[in-house]
Amino acid sequence: MKNNKRMTVVIAAVLAALLVGAILLPLAARAEELATDLESAAPTTSMLDSLAGMLAVKRWWQYEPEVWKHSFREHPALDNEYDNWLSANPTSTAPARDNYRDSLERQHREMHFHETVEHQQGQAVWYSGGSGACGKPLKGYYAASRALPCGSTVSVRSGKRYVFVTILDRGPFGSSSRILDLSKAAFRELSPLGAGVINVDAYRLKD
Repeated sequence: MKNNKRMTVVIAAVLAALLVGAILLPLAARAEELATDLESAAPTTSMLDSLAGMLAVKRWWQYEPEVWKHSFREHPALDNEYDNWLSANPTSTAPARDNYRDSLERQHREMHFHETVEHQQGQAVWYSGGSGACGKPLKGYYAASRALPCGSTVSVRSGKRYVFVTILDRGPFGSSSRILDLSKAAFRELSPLGAGVINVDAYRLKD
């Protein structure tokens, strides 16, 4: 009898442990995912400096996002142009050098600028999938749209953040207020995944 009771206690303890694990492990994974979202969304000092410079530029959301992360000196042609100018103007003043660098920086940005051909406003959510309705694998920064052409590049802006995505799928379905379904990676550029639904402006860019 005592052995039976002991066995019952052991079985109950094992079941309780399995139940706790089944509950806590998913919660722990979710907590880790949220922590990652918050960490990636938290701006650093360099990010804030870059953001201030970006927002000072007209129609900043139409520039390729990578343009804010490097300068004209990473373009050989512009870099050589600046070095040649310095050689030709050895006694130039600091303000003159600053002005010339600014002009080259503007040229650099224009190399990464895209005109828009269409603008939509609405809501966006995130999703994930293996294969899109446009016939290509769903990888990286992609989105689903009901009307925008497959393969088109779209600048998606939410507040002071934006991301370039490629239309690779069809949707959203259900709510007429939703204009895009975004990949997890793209959504994270705009907001933590926990936000669920965000307001966006979507700009289809000229090829």
